[in-house]
Amino acid sequence: MVVSAPAQPDAGLVSGLRLPHRHFNALDLSRLLAAVAVLFWHYQHFYVAPGWEHYHVNHAREPFYRWFAFFYDHGADAVQYFWAVSGFVFAHVYLADTRAQGRFWLARVARLWPLHLLTLGLVAAMQAVVMARWGDFYIYDWNDARHFVLSLFLAHYWGFQANQSFNGPSWSLSTEIVAYAAFWLLLPALRRAAMVVALAVAVVIGAMLVRNAPNADVLTCVFYFFAGVAFYAAMLRGLV
Repeated sequence: MVVSAPAQPDAGLVSGLRLPHRHFNALDLSRLLAAVAVLFWHYQHFYVAPGWEHYHVNHAREPFYRWFAFFYDHGADAVQYFWAVSGFVFAHVYLADTRAQGRFWLARVARLWPLHLLTLGLVAAMQAVVMARWGDFYIYDWNDARHFVLSLFLAHYWGFQANQSFNGPSWSLSTEIVAYAAFWLLLPALRRAAMVVALAVAVVIGAMLVRNAPNADVLTCVFYFFAGVAFYAAMLRGLV
């Protein structure tokens, strides 16, 4: 009989800061449903004409509205859920790993930027074709050099933009970069008191939103992201 030595704990992991789950199946299912909701909501853009900032779509006229009314009417709210899920997942991956902070941004760039560059390039090319053929852009009108540079660095929804441009739906990813930066900066403090720090950030941001602070979309993203971190911390304590 061969007796193997007991597994040694990873020296880079802080005890008590990671749930034993390797995968959250229910969370993945909920993310799938949220993605479907966002997809349904974006269907209305097929009705958009120039001057879309002022358009109004009667959702009841959209396909199969009777069965999918909830998705058509409230699909945009799923974006906020995605932000909260991101906070939860980041807490699970990074809170316990003391080595993670050094490779945090490399991982983010490797995961997000290649696909973002691909979609940005494709949309820019297609918008050029649409402009040449019909004399107007499709859905998003602010497709100039300035907004392309902002989009290139995922800074196109930080308050420097005139409006959405090029790959418009990526606005939520742009706001999430700010939440990532806040999480990265606060990671040492979160390891010491995850729930206290996360709730403090959420409360401060919530107060700013109540007072109608500028860049509300960015602040809303940070609020929900840290709400997700706080929920993970509550699970660590056995509170939920």
